[in-house]
Parts: sequence; structure tokens; C-alpha cells
Amino acid sequence: MARAAANRRPPVSPWSLEDHAELLRGLMGTLSLAAMQFVSQAKVDETARHWLADGRVAQDEDRAASAIADALALAVDIALFTPSAAGTTAIDRFARQHRPADADERAALAALQRATFRILRVEASDPQGGQRLLDLATGDRLRLLDPDFPAGCEGLPGCCGVPPSIATSCAGVMIRSG
Repeated sequence: MARAAANRRPPVSPWSLEDHAELLRGLMGTLSLAAMQFVSQAKVDETARHWLADGRVAQDEDRAASAIADALALAVDIALFTPSAAGTTAIDRFARQHRPADADERAALAALQRATFRILRVEASDPQGGQRLLDLATGDRLRLLDPDFPAGCEGLPGCCGVPPSIATSCAGVMIRSG
């Protein structure tokens, strides 16, 4: 599946960091989806049900569908990136069996294997494009490159580093600044 997507994608100019970041973001999404074969659906369902169990979602019908989707998305992220008792993640298990089609797919898969969750604060718009972010735990400064990133968003659940200094999250692609 990921290999077929790699063969259909348009060539990316090596001079366009934003285009390359967007390409890697798309590849990471495709690879994450393919890695779902190594995730227990029952574990995802159990985690999401646990978060939704207090009944607040049922009280707010307007937000119920969105809350359920958010709970499922975060449960999937946790299932993909939480190590098993053997110490490997679903991404690691997928990577052992998958042969990347090209250097971009190899970089995207390596980035997913190095994934870490972060607590980030949006500081301001970046004059070069995107948003400036601050990792509240490490003090790392990042630049988010995501045209769909909602203005005024106050944080992101996770990100993965992509060499040389790009990072990606469920919300977009970031660049380390500094």
C-alpha cells in the first residue's frame, strides 16, 4: 500500500522545505495506517471507551461525534507508539516487515520509529510561514508547517523527528528552530 503511494507521488523540489515536509507528513500517515495491522483493535476500543465512560459526551450531543473521533484518534496513536511487553511498538513491528520504496519513505518510517509525545505551546506565527512552537518539557523550539493548522490552537499531542531538522505531529509538520 505505501509502496504504491510512493510510486504515484509527484517529485518534490529539494529546495522547498515546506513541500518536502508535506510529503513526509503524507508518507507518515500512510505508513501509520499500514502499521495498524500490528495494533490490537480491542485495545484501541477499550482505551477509547475508558476515556468516554464518564458520560459527558452523551450530555453534549453537538460535540459527541467530535469527542468520539478525538478519543479514537488518540487511542490509535497510543496503540501505535506504546511499547509492548517485549519493548517494541506497532511501528517497530511494521518496520521490520516493510521495505521502504525510496529514501523519503525510509526517512518517514525512521521518523515514526523515533516518535515522542510532546506538550507544545503555540507562541506566534512564524515570519517564514507556519507557527512557532515551544516544547514545554524540553524547551525545544519548533516551527509547524501545516496549512490546515487551526489558528489559536493551544497544543498538540505528539510529534516525530525527521532529519535534518523537521518534525511532524498529528497536526502537521514542524521544523526545529535553533
